[in-house]
Formats: sequence, structure tokens, C-alpha cells
Amino acid sequence: NRLGDAFLAAGGVADALTCYQRSLDVVQGLCRQDPQNATWQHDLSVSYVKIGDVLHGEGRDGAAADAYRRSLEIRQRLSVEGAQPVERFLRDVASAHTRLGNVLLGSRHSAAALEEYRAAVEITKDVVARDPENVGWRRDLAVCYFRLGTALEAVGTPDEALHSYHESLAVGEGLRALDPGNRQWASDVATGYNQVGKVLFEQGRLVEVVGANRKALAVMQELSASDPSDVRWRRELIACHNNLAMLHRGLGDEEACQRHVEACWELLESLAPEQISSDRSLLLLRDALTTERRGRG
Repeated sequence: NRLGDAFLAAGGVADALTCYQRSLDVVQGLCRQDPQNATWQHDLSVSYVKIGDVLHGEGRDGAAADAYRRSLEIRQRLSVEGAQPVERFLRDVASAHTRLGNVLLGSRHSAAALEEYRAAVEITKDVVARDPENVGWRRDLAVCYFRLGTALEAVGTPDEALHSYHESLAVGEGLRALDPGNRQWASDVATGYNQVGKVLFEQGRLVEVVGANRKALAVMQELSASDPSDVRWRRELIACHNNLAMLHRGLGDEEACQRHVEACWELLESLAPEQISSDRSLLLLRDALTTERRGRG
């Protein structure tokens, strides 16, 4: 598996898949010798996950789903049989449900994905209840709620999706309060507010969208200030200002719109030309803003 990881990191997808398959063959042999060995069974489930991840990345979703289901079956059996530590195996089960849900959602089996995400949420809630201070498990729960929200959107239940996104944000904001400097947690929260804004926008609730996007903007401003050299945060900050510019224009507040447009330009002009030219999202934003400026000129 480690050799496969190295190949995958270097872009050798086919070689990585071959290594993972060979690892699977070896562990299957060990499991046949001692079917009750929980460590080997867990290793077998990991091999299926790694194979599934590669297949999913290659767009072979049917085969990826089969691999994830095999991993899920093993992990469910280990959790039922009381393998220790129980929290580890429950977390593994939740992870398998989430991966399977991702494949199903990507292949437009939204209702099936929804069931996988619901299962992941319930299991992860159980894991967190066993140790509420474990921040890793709490982040898992925030991610599970977010994934559930995406599936609820896909099946056409936006109000339920909003509820799930707000549950994710409640967990995420709790984590941020513990460590305001944690960039991953801050990014999770900004993404959550943007997703809430997206759902509200589709419902025509523009005033509420502005509120959600302002919260996302505030988080991204903190992230960008924490590391001005990181183009990712600068790009997301520009996108937040651009979103608010378009929203204010839709609400008839051209003055507020132009404030955010000018903020976009200030941020873009603070970047080196090569930073913009090498980032497709920044290029698109710059072109859209240029077209908007010419239209006003």
C-alpha cells in the first residue's frame, strides 16, 4: 500500500492500482488463514478503500462503488463483533458510508447517496458522543452534515439541506471558537456559509444571501490576512467580494456593488501577473470584472 501511495503521489495511477491490488491479494490470503484476525480484516478494508479511491478518481464509479461496499461490509462486521477500539471501527464505518455516498452522488444516484450520508451522520454522532472533546471526530461530524446537505439539495429538498448545512456550521463554529487560527476549520466554515448562500439564492431570498455571504467574506478576510502569500485564500476572498457585488446589484444597491467591485480590483492588483495567469479561476474573475468595467465606461 505504501508503494502504491508513492506511485499515486507521483502521478502513476496505473502502477498505484497494481500495488493496491497486490496488497489486497496478500491480505486476502492472510484473512483466509485467520478470519478472526481483526487487524488483517481492517487492513483488507483499507486496501478496498485505496482501490476505490483510485477507481473513483479515474471515473470508474461502478467499480469504485463495489470496492467501497466491500470495505463497508468488513467494517460493519468488525464494529458489530466488538473489535477494539470501538470508536476507531465506527469511524471507519462512517468513512466508508461517506465514500460510497460521494460515488453515488457523483453518478447521480442521489437518493441512494442520501441514505449513505444519513448513516454516516448517525454513526459519527455516536462516535462524538463517546468523546465530545475529540476535535477530529467533531470535524468529521461537520463534514458529514455538509455532505448530507449536498445530497438533500440534489433530491430537491432545499429546506432540509439548509438545516443540514446549519448543523455543519454549528459544529464548525464551535471548533473555530476553540482554535481561531486553525485554517482548515476556518475554510470549512467559509465554505458552509457560501453553500447556505447558494441555496438561499436559488430560493430567491437575496437579503438572506447577503447575510450568509458577508459571514463567508469575514472568515476569508481573516484567512487571507493570516497568510497574504497564499493565493488560494486571496482567490476565495475575491470570489466573496464578487458574489456580494452581484447580489447588491440585484438588490438595486449600486453603491454597495461598486465597493465590492473595487475591493476585487485591489486584491487582483496586489497579485503578480504570473499568479493570475497560472490560476484559471482568477483569470475568469479578472475577465468578468474587466467586462463589467468596460460596460460602465
